[in-house]
Parts: sequence; structure tokens; C-alpha cells
Amino acid sequence: MNKYKNDILDHHLNAIEFAESLYSLSEKQWRTQIKEDKWTIAEIMGHFKPWDEFVIKKTVYLIYSRMLSSQKDQMPPKKTQNHLQSVEKRVNKIL
Repeated sequence: MNKYKNDILDHHLNAIEFAESLYSLSEKQWRTQIKEDKWTIAEIMGHFKPWDEFVIKKTVYLIYSRMLSSQKDQMPPKKTQNHLQSVEKRVNKIL
């Protein structure tokens, strides 16, 4: 599990470094299409936050809630519900 955790962390750290490197672009470069009939760098970067919010709020929470649901027989219902609410609060705090 640690290997995957490290891979994910490395991926996100590299993405942050790449995004920070874009500060050196001029306004013209920032607003130029990457290819004809393609988005600008500004448009591409503008989609990261909504996508990350979608992944965190919907996908991660859904996977986690399904995992807990599959363990439902092993956990008392009240405890399961409290755990899901706790996860949702932490996800919302991140965003």
C-alpha cells in the first residue's frame, strides 16, 4: 500500500511543480491555444479544480461508502452512518 501512496503523492507533487512553472508564462502564452482548435493553457488549467472537486466529492466518497457498505454486516448501522458522515465532513473541509 505504501508504494501506491508514494506514487500518488509523487504524481501530485509533480503536478504542483508543473503548475507553478506556468507562472513564468506571459499573458499571451497563457492565452494561446496549444494547437489549432484546441484549448488554451488557461482553459486547461481552469478545469483541474472542478475535476479534483468531482473526484474527491463523488468518486472517492462513493468508493469509500461502497467499501463500508460491503462491510455493513460487520459494523453496527449507527457506527457505519457516523463513519460515512465523518468522511464527508473531512472531504468538504479539504474543498
